[in-house]
Amino acid sequence: METEDDGTSLRELPWGQYKKRADRWFIWESTYYDSYQAGGPGNTNLFTTAQTFGMLPNNPKNQCADAIYGKISCTSANGNGLLLYPGTDNVFSGSSYGISGPIASLRLKHWRRGIQDVDYLTLASAINPTAVANLVKQMVPSVLWEVQCVNPKNDCTYVYAPISWSNKPDDWESARAQLAHIIDGQ
Repeated sequence: METEDDGTSLRELPWGQYKKRADRWFIWESTYYDSYQAGGPGNTNLFTTAQTFGMLPNNPKNQCADAIYGKISCTSANGNGLLLYPGTDNVFSGSSYGISGPIASLRLKHWRRGIQDVDYLTLASAINPTAVANLVKQMVPSVLWEVQCVNPKNDCTYVYAPISWSNKPDDWESARAQLAHIIDGQ
């Protein structure tokens, strides 16, 4: 859910949930405007600063900062914990848009699109479960615990490997169209 992630990653997330029958997904934060954890800099002007979590690279406690990565490091992230921006920012009023209500991030919109896709998957599966299962297998070949840990002696909570799903938005729209055609019988 970070800013640098592929837009399709949040669209894929609900598909992966559907495939593995995970009914709910915990999102730790969506309005992390005050980066107080891990030595973070505190309140963040979200319209001028991408980093929303963790230590700045110039923090002496940051053991893994590398200038090549800009303001991110192993302890920080851009957009982490942020899916909604403040319409009215009372802390950094010079950057405020003066909108009464939040501004949805593009990441949140991609996630919503994936959740809508799951509704299509559910409706289409009631009509043709085999076609839907094949499409899900094609779109999300390997997700969650299907991703194998290469070396179990190391931390297996993540794997350095290419993603198994497409990062092309047109592929996801095509899959959605296929589901729509199963539903409408065309």
